[in-house]
Formats: sequence, structure tokens, C-alpha cells
Amino acid sequence: MRATDLMNAEPRTIDIDATIAEALEAFDVSGQRVLPVLSEGRVVGLLCSRDVRRMLGGLAAASERTLGVVLSLPISDFHAAEGRTVFPEMNVRAVLRRIMDEQLPELPVVARKTGALLGLITSERVLAAAREGWV
Repeated sequence: MRATDLMNAEPRTIDIDATIAEALEAFDVSGQRVLPVLSEGRVVGLLCSRDVRRMLGGLAAASERTLGVVLSLPISDFHAAEGRTVFPEMNVRAVLRRIMDEQLPELPVVARKTGALLGLITSERVLAAAREGWV
């Protein structure tokens, strides 16, 4: 079993120029915990909902004006660097190892040569496949 067998082929993504407010909406609408950050169709990083929400939680006592400023900031200031991906031909064992190493609930599946996003794979799907002996 390969990464392509377990991935969501139509994940929600976000453009590198989007704001924190737009990211929060994308997380809420999609139910994803990780958004692949795209620039010109290529994955350039990941934005994790836990990181954004943790940052916003630290602003609980901030004024509305301050919160408004933060929500209008571009996600390019906050997304994780590229490299946290898996490739479509990777087997379940390799994907599981990468997810554990990166400590992320979801990872983008990208084309090895172009870096184009093919899908998103969740730790739950990989763990379920491992439990069923597909490792």
C-alpha cells in the first residue's frame, strides 16, 4: 500500500498571501488540522491549526485592535518551512515514520519532480492501515 492509496486527493489549501483570518476560516470549513501552503501551485510549507490557535490563545487579553492586526497578518509569517511532505510512491511504513518524525497529524503528498500537491494524508488513515497489517 502506498501514500496515494490513503490520501485525500482534494484537500483544502491556502495561498501564501492569505491572512491568519482566512486560514482560520479554511480550518473551520475543511476540518483539516494542517493546510498545505501554496505558491504558484507548489507546496512551500504547512500551516498547523494548533500553532495558529495557540498564538491566538496567547492574545486572549489583547485589545480588539491588536487582535484585528494579528488576524490581518499574512500566513507567510507563520507557516512551517517546506520539506514536510511525503511522496506518492512511499509505502505505509515510510509514511508512518515521516508522520511520527514530523509530529504532524497530516502531511501533504507531493509529486517528487514538480512539488505539485497531489493530496493530503492523515495520521489516522496511516495508523488504521498499519493496524490492518498494510505496513
